[in-house]
Amino acid sequence: LGFLTFVGVMFFFRVHASRRKEQTVLEMLRKLDLPGIVLFIPTVICLLVALQWGGGTYSWSSGRIIALLVVSGVLAIAFPVEQIFMGEHALIPHRLLTTTRTVPFALMFVFCLGATFFIFVYFLPTWFQVIKDVSAVDSGVHTLAFLMAQVVATIIAGVGVKRIGYYAAFMWLSLVFACVGSGLITTFSVDTPTREWIGFQILYSVGSGFGIQQAILAVQTVVPQVLVAMGSALVMFCQLLGGSIFVSVAESVFDNKLLSKLAADVPGIDAAAVMAAGTTELRNYIPVQYLTTVLADYNDCLVQAFRIGLVMACVMTFGAVGVEWRSVRVGLRAGFSTHVDFPWL
Repeated sequence: LGFLTFVGVMFFFRVHASRRKEQTVLEMLRKLDLPGIVLFIPTVICLLVALQWGGGTYSWSSGRIIALLVVSGVLAIAFPVEQIFMGEHALIPHRLLTTTRTVPFALMFVFCLGATFFIFVYFLPTWFQVIKDVSAVDSGVHTLAFLMAQVVATIIAGVGVKRIGYYAAFMWLSLVFACVGSGLITTFSVDTPTREWIGFQILYSVGSGFGIQQAILAVQTVVPQVLVAMGSALVMFCQLLGGSIFVSVAESVFDNKLLSKLAADVPGIDAAAVMAAGTTELRNYIPVQYLTTVLADYNDCLVQAFRIGLVMACVMTFGAVGVEWRSVRVGLRAGFSTHVDFPWL
């Protein structure tokens, strides 16, 4: 599939010549927001490292963890200040966020969608391997319903937006299906039957599929043509950033909960060694008389991670509420978009 895509792009995609005047390397470097890069990248790195180490490698009260969180917080405050100072040469130009309210709310929507989506992509295979005692390959087979439903829903949403013109409608559908589906996934237990774990995955994936492309459509519809490329890149970045941060959050919650539960429920067990053994070797490290207890603990901790995905799916509501209802059909045909006012939005 990747090769076919490559061939298609090489032979059929045509890029219009840029109307901007040629710039020297020095001029481009002067416009590069190096201070913004220096502030933003360490912000994310410090936060992710703190989440990775906290409660496991080091306690949350450790000086290292506190220092990482403080540095991340200080840099996170300094970054927007620097962006304001840089003006149009900032990593995120002001006018991209202030042209219309749709842009920041669409970014919020896709940030939360990325967070909830990647949490389930990351933890569902673990649930199958540990709780259902299947191999890594079989866990991939068990998540086919998840992936196929999303692909189908994405196609349906694309056709639907082309027909009715309003991407916001599919944002709301995405919100409903994702919230209901993720809520049902949090009911998983050791004895969850096949019909439920398939059905719940499909329900959630329909929601994520409906919403996965809507934020980028929203931004492309409302921003000036010169900002479309930058706006599209920012949408994709926010989606991946949400996944990166909240997968780490969910992983931290899972690890800390599991360590405490195993230490409390299984006397004399080396909880850290059990976790280090991985999902496929777990049953070899657990005495038979404690296996049921450990599986229940593992399931409870995975459900805690799923609940973070549920929370982020619910927070998508704030993004969907703020997005304006504009038609992409008129915009595609006439070069502009039509705004529709709804009194309650």
